[in-house]
Amino acid sequence: MATQQTTPPLTDDLLDELVDGLLDELIADKHFKVNESAAANQRKAIRYFFHKTKASLSTKPFFTAGEKFEVQIINMSSSGVRILSTNKLSQKTKISLSISIKGIGTWKVPAKITRSYGNMQYGIAFNTPEHAIIDQLIEHEPDFSIV
Repeated sequence: MATQQTTPPLTDDLLDELVDGLLDELIADKHFKVNESAAANQRKAIRYFFHKTKASLSTKPFFTAGEKFEVQIINMSSSGVRILSTNKLSQKTKISLSISIKGIGTWKVPAKITRSYGNMQYGIAFNTPEHAIIDQLIEHEPDFSIV
């Protein structure tokens, strides 16, 4: 029987520390180019970095009870997100991602973990494109950047 690790909650201080470390890591990466266009890096969708967006992840999609915990969105497009999590996640796991938008509410998105980057970072693909979420985040979350 597998034991579950108890992880600390993602406080604002911890999130700031993790995001700062990630940004330092990206800047130090000789292959990372700040002004790289979506066409040049072969991405099919523009990625956004929403500085204060809150999200949570459930390891069981929608109607079943599963482990639920907070995650930090590193960047997001209409097709998926890159997250930072203090919980270990397995590739191919079906999940439900809840994204909170101030003044609007919470969007629940069915998705699957597709990649582990190390350093507590994971790539998640949405089951279907989520253009409406991006539109709402751009409109209601003024603190964002295009990555």
